[in-house]
Amino acid sequence: MPAPLYTLRGKFPLLRELGLAAEHLPAWDKPTFTTPHTHDIVEMFFVLGGSGHNRQGGVDHKLGPGSFSTITLEETHDIISAEGALDVVNLYIDPERIPIPELPSELARFLPVFLPLQRRLLARAQRRVHLSFADPSRPAFLLRALLEEQHERRPGFQDAMYQYFRLFILECARLLAHQDTGEPSDDLSRPAASVERLLADLDRDLHRPQRLQEWAQRLRLSPNYLCRIFKERTGLSLFDYIARRRVQRAMILLRGSDRRILDIALECGFRDLSYFNRKFAALAGLPPGAYRQRAGTGGARSPVRNTARA
Repeated sequence: MPAPLYTLRGKFPLLRELGLAAEHLPAWDKPTFTTPHTHDIVEMFFVLGGSGHNRQGGVDHKLGPGSFSTITLEETHDIISAEGALDVVNLYIDPERIPIPELPSELARFLPVFLPLQRRLLARAQRRVHLSFADPSRPAFLLRALLEEQHERRPGFQDAMYQYFRLFILECARLLAHQDTGEPSDDLSRPAASVERLLADLDRDLHRPQRLQEWAQRLRLSPNYLCRIFKERTGLSLFDYIARRRVQRAMILLRGSDRRILDIALECGFRDLSYFNRKFAALAGLPPGAYRQRAGTGGARSPVRNTARA
């Protein structure tokens, strides 16, 4: 039986206008798990206070102040509280409508982790979707400011909401970059640890040529065995994963700049423009130029359109 689908676009008109809406649940009191559900958008939640558990994709994660998670399109989850109510902020994001936040180059590679751009680009194993801020005060401040703008709706509130959202994503990317040493968790098996190390290295070096034999030698595995354990853990072949990550990066650049498509293809690791066009169309559903046009500005940086009434 499929999981219940909660449609939020009708509940939050801002999702249609801005691609972003927020909801504060200061007293989420639900002591037992029920049927996991899915959304028609991407959900991010941040725990301001209390404790509990998030059951996501069949895996339980402990929650406490500073816990953050992304629930991707069509992914199931359910949250319970423990020892009293949770204080939670939910962010609801329509990745087809929201302008892609611009991050510094050293942080931009983490953006698809938080903001998946297409259902078909999702891999079964999402890396580090669950984070915990040791000091949650700064991200909490940004989310409270975003909620205040949404509630008061003063002139320019959509621009303000978007900027607070960008700063929140920036903080998440900083935390991930700080933790991204390339060393996997000690509790992983050796095959799983090898794949996690490879995923981290690939994300850093997407623009470079990738050769199976070199990766196998570096991890001290046979090429056939590496391919098998990679697909078991991610649901994708090694080179399918690389292609998807490169296309994700290209989507960000297409929506956030007016650079030539050839230059974007080269920066993302594609050495042939016609192959890039075919691969992009196969994964994103339309060619790069059409994708850029549909994103709204034909290549110029996407401003947040303010539809607020004074």
